[in-house]
Amino acid sequence: LLNICGYKILKKNFLEKFKYNLNLHPSYLPFNRGYYPNLWSHLDGNQSGVSIHIIDEGIDTGRILLRKKINFDVNCHTFSSSYDILKKEIENLFISNWHQIRLNKIKGFKPLEKGTFHFKKEGLDFLKKINYNWDTNIDHAINIFKKGNLS
Repeated sequence: LLNICGYKILKKNFLEKFKYNLNLHPSYLPFNRGYYPNLWSHLDGNQSGVSIHIIDEGIDTGRILLRKKINFDVNCHTFSSSYDILKKEIENLFISNWHQIRLNKIKGFKPLEKGTFHFKKEGLDFLKKINYNWDTNIDHAINIFKKGNLS
């Protein structure tokens, strides 16, 4: 079982060494691939959620085994509280489906949607505006983002 936390691009010959190349990703793929998926789901107005996908040589581009939509009241949540919910949801999704994944009963799919991708620098540029404070209210952050107050 291979699960990489963080952001790594892995070569095919490395991936082939493992039977289960899974990534538990805190976004509703193919949206918010790359860095800070929870941040971008709110700022871009994309669907929030969690996904379990096969790791391939791209960045969050492998076949999606499972995904679940999660809705947040942006007036009541911060980036930190929403991430905590996503983390718990993805753990539950994995635990409740591991047996089926292990038995190769979930074939997965390549999404039809184009999705979105963000680089680390894009997120850091915005995070500076909220002093890297993950406890910022999401609605407040969206308003800052919409005003275009990025350097």
